Amino acid sequence: MRFGLEDMLRQLGMRRGCDESVFDFSASSCVIGNFIATFKSVGFGVSGGVYPCYRDREGFLKDARRDMKEGLFSKTIIHPSHITPLNELYKVTQEAYDEALKIINSDKNIFALNEKMAEKATMISHSQEIVTRAEVYGVV
Repeated sequence: MRFGLEDMLRQLGMRRGCDESVFDFSASSCVIGNFIATFKSVGFGVSGGVYPCYRDREGFLKDARRDMKEGLFSKTIIHPSHITPLNELYKVTQEAYDEALKIINSDKNIFALNEKMAEKATMISHSQEIVTRAEVYGVV
């Protein structure tokens, strides 16, 4: 699923600058949060919206990192120069991939993993997303 961030901001009578995330505005953050919660909770992958400042590579990467933090699976791009850096950014670290596989394959409900608590029931969907992201973007 993809939502039109710039369209939503237009509807709200708002516009963001290159140094701002759409998550920085309370109104748009609520709408996006509800969208993500509604669609991800029933199994849809949700893609991050457009970053309008297409020549600002660092801003684009910062925006994409924020999308990842919010649990978004990919990002909508508007310029070909964004393809390679985005594909690199969305690669999964070996550590995250190994953790995800351990959670998925564990026969225990709760266990220690890399000095953190791991609870299969609460972490399985995130682990499955990590594995899927690794299949799509690769592991570094």
